[in-house]
Amino acid sequence: MIRHNTFTTLKHYLPTVGIIIFFGLFIYATWLYPLGAPFSNGVHLYLCNLLDSPTKHGLLNPARPYAMMALLILLTSLWRFFFMFANFYSQSLCWKWTIKISGSLAVILVALLLTGNHLVTIIASVLGAVTLVGIILGIAQSHLILYQITGIVCVFLLVLNNAIYYSGFFIDILPLIQKITFVIVLFWVMGLNHKMVKKI
Repeated sequence: MIRHNTFTTLKHYLPTVGIIIFFGLFIYATWLYPLGAPFSNGVHLYLCNLLDSPTKHGLLNPARPYAMMALLILLTSLWRFFFMFANFYSQSLCWKWTIKISGSLAVILVALLLTGNHLVTIIASVLGAVTLVGIILGIAQSHLILYQITGIVCVFLLVLNNAIYYSGFFIDILPLIQKITFVIVLFWVMGLNHKMVKKI
């Protein structure tokens, strides 16, 4: 019984485990990336640059396999999280399916970054924002005030990233803002994952 309960708990924590693995792999990939790491200030590199082959400077990119693995693990973890959240928190049938469908489509579109197609990012961002709105509405029914506020911050950061990218204003600091957004959104997801496990 204890072994079964441990396995069940671990299964529900898969989104958090996947996100932690993602962070580890991406940090390792930055050490392998030639000509500066994407986490360095003043270097105009984005997280997706780790997926380039060759690099923007025409060099071989030894970081690419680890970055690809990290992205696939992250997307799988988020897909799992969206379905878990929709099943356990969303009381509206409409939003339950909206979270599942928009979240799944966003995951699929982001996966296309592995093919070098960056044109899908704006569509994926819109779908991701819709998914986040559904999640915020779901946690509003559960009176998780802190997660409502931070969820709104996550939506704002996604909009800010796209506004800067497509307008060109403050483009020099976009790599830093992108990384801050990643950290805040993913820690928000891990926090919600913990709340879900406690509720289950």
